[in-house]
Amino acid sequence: MGVAFTVGAAMLLLFEDAFRALEASLSAHVASPFVSQPAWSSRDYFYIWISDERLIGFHVTPECSATILLAPLIILAGGLLAGTRVRWIRTLTGTAVMIAVVLAVNVLRIALIGVFSKQWGMDTGYPIAHTFIGSAIAIIGFALGLAALLLIIGVRPRGKTRP
Repeated sequence: MGVAFTVGAAMLLLFEDAFRALEASLSAHVASPFVSQPAWSSRDYFYIWISDERLIGFHVTPECSATILLAPLIILAGGLLAGTRVRWIRTLTGTAVMIAVVLAVNVLRIALIGVFSKQWGMDTGYPIAHTFIGSAIAIIGFALGLAALLLIIGVRPRGKTRP
């Protein structure tokens, strides 16, 4: 099972273009309520009308995708499964929750970049949202995903035992 997790992480990276398209689509849905005209997506781009005449496409690049955060976490889950006594069902559940958390937070991050770019303008909103706010959100998403994984599989500090 531990090897299967590593293969799963490799498959995620191999098919990351499809995953990025999913992230773009979800980001458009999340951003739509916060912009005047509905956002929409095509492949790994999502589009927001910045003004009545200006449509901007935001490209979900490999570096912006959650795959870069998920692959090492999935490998970690496989390593924990292979090297410890954690149950495989808990590891599968923890990994699924971890993927959902990291994906949800990253989709929110990408959508916020688009919304802030519309609200504050491309010259101000995009750099601030992408570089500062987006980076902080990505770190928080990674930490939350890791915490969810470890809590669900039952990793406890030394000396703590279950009743």
